[in-house]
Amino acid sequence: MASASKTVTLHSNNGYGYNLTASFKENSTDIANNTSNVTVTATIKSNGASWSSSYNSTLIIYWHDNRENYDRQVASINLKSLGINASANASGTINVTHKDDGTLSGYAYASFTKGGTSSYTPYTS
Repeated sequence: MASASKTVTLHSNNGYGYNLTASFKENSTDIANNTSNVTVTATIKSNGASWSSSYNSTLIIYWHDNRENYDRQVASINLKSLGINASANASGTINVTHKDDGTLSGYAYASFTKGGTSSYTPYTS
C-alpha cells in the first residue's frame, strides 16, 4: 500500500517555527473499480511556541486528483490556539481513482490560513 508525507516549516511574525505536514496512506484497493481508499491528514505542530487568538485559523487537507485535474477538500478544522510543542490534525478518508496502469493518480496537500494578527501565529501557507 502506498503512503507518503511532506513537511514544510511555517514561521510566525516573531520567527517561531511550526511544522505543516501533508500525508496520505492507502488503506485498500478495489481493482475492479480502479480505485483506492485513502486516508489523508494535515498536521500543524508547534516547535517551542504557542499562540492564542480570538480569531479562527484554519487547517485544511486536500486531495488533488491528477486524472480529473481537480482539488477535493477532505477535512478541515478551526483553531484559536495551539500550545507549546502541541499539534492539531485535520484528517479524512476518501476513495480516489487510479491511473490506467493501476497506480494512484494524485497527491495530498495541506493549507493553513492565519486568523487574526497574533505575532505568534504562523503565516498563511
